[in-house]
Amino acid sequence: MKEEMTLKEFVENVSKQSSFGSLGVISKLIELEAIDNYLNMMWGVELDIKVKVTEKREGRFYGKSAIEAVDKEAPEKK
Repeated sequence: MKEEMTLKEFVENVSKQSSFGSLGVISKLIELEAIDNYLNMMWGVELDIKVKVTEKREGRFYGKSAIEAVDKEAPEKK
């Protein structure tokens, strides 16, 4: 995966994996696009979203062990 890419490039990369996990990601990205369209319609603004590779971080309610468990179930990165 490239260091930085557009949201469209990221969706293309995720869709090539074609696993059940990537379908969930794609549905969330479709929701994000709907939000972008709504903001454009209501206020005439546009989201400029860049996707970049970063280190996975802990959440408020889960730690590194949860991230590692999910990462084991994720499809192999290409």
